[in-house]
Amino acid sequence: INNSCIYESSTLYGFGLKLTGGQAENLRQTLEELTAGMALWKCPLQQDSDGWQKPEEYMKDYASRLFWRTGCKFRQFTHGPWQTYWVMGTNCSLFAETVLTAAGCDIPRKKGIVSPGEYFQYFQELFADPDSQVISRTWHTADVPETLFRTWA
Repeated sequence: INNSCIYESSTLYGFGLKLTGGQAENLRQTLEELTAGMALWKCPLQQDSDGWQKPEEYMKDYASRLFWRTGCKFRQFTHGPWQTYWVMGTNCSLFAETVLTAAGCDIPRKKGIVSPGEYFQYFQELFADPDSQVISRTWHTADVPETLFRTWA
């Protein structure tokens, strides 16, 4: 989150959902099943044995920038619909919708292209309703350092 906000100049929003015990268990199982079909993946910077000597050559690649700044580990789907990202179909919003629906959350299935903005608006509306399943909203931005996570650095 800090990397995205500070270095990528993004503002990130998150919404918390109230889950029943059964929904929480369904969510855990769904995520376990999805992640079971994953393998380690190396970004272009990691694939180049001399990459550490010339990281600037990889700074156009988001995964390489993220790895350079955080040392993160990447995973990729090895089979199934999420193996290939496609902005008009198997995108991050549809992935979130699929996971939440499998967990038993009352998320309406969207038709057509599902975008992050569409879900942002949907969760904003639910957050305003005290009887909805959305119980918290957070945001993170470099413009307000208190919204970022504390680090040891």
